[in-house]
Amino acid sequence: MRNPESEAEILRIEKLFNRPDFDIGECLDYCDPKDFVSFDFLYNIVGKEAHRKHLESMRSNIPKLDCEFLRMEISAGDDHGFANYILHVTLYNDDDSIMYESNMRVTICYRKSDGKWYQVAQHASVPIDLQTGVPDLKSVW
Repeated sequence: MRNPESEAEILRIEKLFNRPDFDIGECLDYCDPKDFVSFDFLYNIVGKEAHRKHLESMRSNIPKLDCEFLRMEISAGDDHGFANYILHVTLYNDDDSIMYESNMRVTICYRKSDGKWYQVAQHASVPIDLQTGVPDLKSVW
């Protein structure tokens, strides 16, 4: 059965991760300490410490980041939940020119443990047109 309070908490956590000034430590507090895995846009990441290194590398290599939820659906019960969304991502160079821009598909799986929600799995991707092999950077739901 769906739980509106659980869904609201997952939305709050997702907003933490997808703001330009995200705090790495705060975000990592919501990653499961034992069972975290991420199939990110470019990397496969296993474990919370590997995720920390990935976020730190991203922060040091991308001067500015903007994220906008284009569409989001969250479904959660009392101890498991999922967030699925289309995220418009814009990465900027030091001179504020655009380094990269696309819509990404994101799925986050959550598990509640000891009264707290933790991300246990993340997946982010850009769909590929199978006929041409070209990424569809403007893909929507």
